[in-house]
Amino acid sequence: MANEQELITGYHSIHKLAEVIASAEYNIFIVGYKLTSEKALESLITARKRGIEIKLVFDGKEARENNSLLPIVMENDIETRIWDTRKNGKLHTKMYIIDEKILVIGSFNLSESAEKSNYELIFKSSQDELLEQALKEWEKIWRSAGSD
Repeated sequence: MANEQELITGYHSIHKLAEVIASAEYNIFIVGYKLTSEKALESLITARKRGIEIKLVFDGKEARENNSLLPIVMENDIETRIWDTRKNGKLHTKMYIIDEKILVIGSFNLSESAEKSNYELIFKSSQDELLEQALKEWEKIWRSAGSD
């Protein structure tokens, strides 16, 4: 699997992400802008019930929106931190790290529109150097978001 890369484009690309989340064996780290997709929510809760460690960082402004599913995520024992948009600006990053072996980045939010109607682009990689850079960035964002 080392150094494999794939570019996924099109509609309903979130289904590919759900497959990657379902393949997790140890941990899932996500930095995202919004979470309004029921399919994404279901994937995360299912992974957590399988014992997968999950850590999320989401944009503070979007987290406060009425349609955000983050409160449900937090009720399901998923460690979540909210990015302080007043202090740090908008967190518009979309990055997913699975088992510290797979990096997924792209244009998509974990949103209903990404799930149902958006044409999206997803880049999936297991390339060691990219993963190393992504994990450093993940740690920086996680620390900057403070505690949940």
